[in-house]
Amino acid sequence: MGQLLTRQPAFLLSKNNYREYSLTGIQSSFCYELIISEKLVLIPNGCLEIIWNMNKKELYCLEYLDTYRALDLEGDKLFGIHINYHYQCSYDVNRVISWLMEIAEQHSFAERARLCDRQFNEILYIEEVHPLVRYGLNQIEEAKGKVAVETIAAEFGYTSRHMERLFLQTFSYGPKRFCQYMRLLNVIADMVKHPDKNLSSLIENIGYSDQSHFQREFKMFTGMTPRQFAVQYLKNG
Repeated sequence: MGQLLTRQPAFLLSKNNYREYSLTGIQSSFCYELIISEKLVLIPNGCLEIIWNMNKKELYCLEYLDTYRALDLEGDKLFGIHINYHYQCSYDVNRVISWLMEIAEQHSFAERARLCDRQFNEILYIEEVHPLVRYGLNQIEEAKGKVAVETIAAEFGYTSRHMERLFLQTFSYGPKRFCQYMRLLNVIADMVKHPDKNLSSLIENIGYSDQSHFQREFKMFTGMTPRQFAVQYLKNG
């Protein structure tokens, strides 16, 4: 589930010439390439995105975004690395830039992807998150964000405060924020899958108290209302 949900909305569009390649040994993590056909809006999803603009030779390190980020990169070709939230990742920015410049010099996406897969463990220092954090992530993901943090922590024999502390040490967000990400991403996945479905039915049993709660969180994390998102990405008006 996580790999599908945490792809950015624009990445779901075939018109962006999107391609990806799974990284060996790293669950739901991959490198990818796309050419931007319009403004790219990156939505918080708990993951790490390292994106190299091959046209402008610019690096965007998007670590655990707390709100949306819009990049006006129409026509630019991007090479990205997506690290799933089950992993912590540290790196030296200058070394990453040199590495991505070498990757960009390869003649095809297949060559770039293979080079990235061979070398990412030498450049990016990746380790699995604490077992309680991983368990919490899995439970929240499975429940689509509609679960009490206290319940998850108790199942592991800890308090919710301890779980909150571990999340914050690992990421820049806590488990309740991750619940919000999962609720939003599941609604977006349904919107993509069922573009003509009524919004009221989409948010049933997801954990939003009412329509205004949903509208407020959707705009906070995407910069758009659900209708604006539908018009821009789903073209259903």
